Amino acid sequence: MTFRALMAVAPEENNLVVIGQAPYPRVESASGIAMFDTLIKDWDCSQFGKTTSMRCIAKAAAIAKGIINQDAPVKTMRKVFKEKDIVSPPEWFQAMLAQGV
Repeated sequence: MTFRALMAVAPEENNLVVIGQAPYPRVESASGIAMFDTLIKDWDCSQFGKTTSMRCIAKAAAIAKGIINQDAPVKTMRKVFKEKDIVSPPEWFQAMLAQGV
């Protein structure tokens, strides 16, 4: 699963490469995709609030889109993601890969 993200699109179609510091320490969480914990199937999962890297990249994207502010806690993120009908984490990461991110 090492660096699986580069397999999603042709090398010339990559727009951005995100490299995580280290893989998740749990085998069941490892996906080969930086920041994506495969245990987290939806934004309401309690693990989402504890998985800093995944939470921060989702938060950064939401801030960039202007749907939350920088000080938004996890509870607010979940509420806004539900209100805005944001796709599940697995779908979100697949969409990022399809866009060359």
